[in-house]
Amino acid sequence: MRIRPLSGIDVASAHAPSNSRGNELVQNIVAGHAIGAALMFLVLLLSPSPSRAAQDFPRADDSAYARGVLWKVERNGAPASYLLGTLPAADARVAATTSEVRQRLQEAATFIMQVVPDRAAVSAAGDRMLQPRAVDVATTMDPTLYRKVEVAGSRIGVRPEAVRQLKPWAIAALLLLPQMHMENRLESVLHGIAVQQKKPVHGLETLGEQVRQFELLAENDHIALLRYAVDTQHAARTQLMAEAYLQQDLETLALHFGALDAGEGEPAAAGGSFMKRWLEERNAALAERLQPGLATGGAFVAIGAVHLYGGSGVLALLANRGFRVSRVQ
Repeated sequence: MRIRPLSGIDVASAHAPSNSRGNELVQNIVAGHAIGAALMFLVLLLSPSPSRAAQDFPRADDSAYARGVLWKVERNGAPASYLLGTLPAADARVAATTSEVRQRLQEAATFIMQVVPDRAAVSAAGDRMLQPRAVDVATTMDPTLYRKVEVAGSRIGVRPEAVRQLKPWAIAALLLLPQMHMENRLESVLHGIAVQQKKPVHGLETLGEQVRQFELLAENDHIALLRYAVDTQHAARTQLMAEAYLQQDLETLALHFGALDAGEGEPAAAGGSFMKRWLEERNAALAERLQPGLATGGAFVAIGAVHLYGGSGVLALLANRGFRVSRVQ
C-alpha cells in the first residue's frame, strides 16, 4: 500500500541507508525491537524533575484535558475524526483495543499515526545510530562505563561487537526501551487493522526527525544519558505510567513523565531546554500537521498520550485552531 504524504511528510520516501553495515547491524541488534518505540520511550525518560514539571504543565490551564485517551474532533460540518492517545509499554493491557476504539477505527476513512513503520526509514535511522568507522566506543568511553554497558546490553541480547559500533544515545535508547515486540505495541496493532481494512495510512513525522532530536544533543549529554541508562532502574516508573494510562489519567501520566529527580548521573539534557524543544515544539508540529486530515474529517489518529495533556498539548492546540474537541473515553 502506498503511504501518502500528510502536510509534506512522506514516510515512504525516506532515503535508503548509505552503507550495508547499518542494515546488517540494525537487523542484528534490534530484532524484536521497534527503533521508533525506543526513541519515543527514551524521550519519555528525558524529562524534568517534579518541580520543573509543574511549570511545564500548569494545572489551571490543563483541567479540560486531564483525563481521557480517546477524543472526538470536529470542525465546520466535516465528518468527525477520533484521536487516541497511546503509550509504548510492555503491558498487554495497554495494547488491548476497546470495542469503542475498534468501532471508530472501522468507521474511519483514513488512519494517521505518529510514525509509519517503514523498512527504508528504519535502515536509514540505523545508519545514523552508528559511530563513524574509525570510532570504537570501547576505546573512547570510560572503561568502567563501557563494562556496565556491555553487561546491560547482554541482558537484552545486544552483542559486544554491536555495542562497540553504536553511538552512546543509540545504546541508551535500546537499553531504556521496555522489552517488547513491535507487533505487541498498540500503534502496531491499530496499524495492522488499518492495513487489513485497506485504509490510507499517513505519518505525522519521520523516524529521521526523531533521530535528529538526539543528534542535536551535546556529546557530554550523550554520555550522561548513557550513564543514566545503565545505572537506573525504570521498571517501577514505567509500570506507574502504564497504570495511569489504563485509568485514562493524563494528568498523572504527565506527572510520571516528569518524575525524575535531578541528581548525579541524570543527563543534563533532562532540563527544561530539551523538554521544551522535544515536547512543546513537537506538540505544535503534530497539531499543525494534523489539521489537513482533521479538516477533511473521517480520520482515526493514534499519537503518544503525553502529547494530549495540558494547555500546550495537541488537544488544546487543536481547540485553539477552531476544532471542537470532546472526550469519548
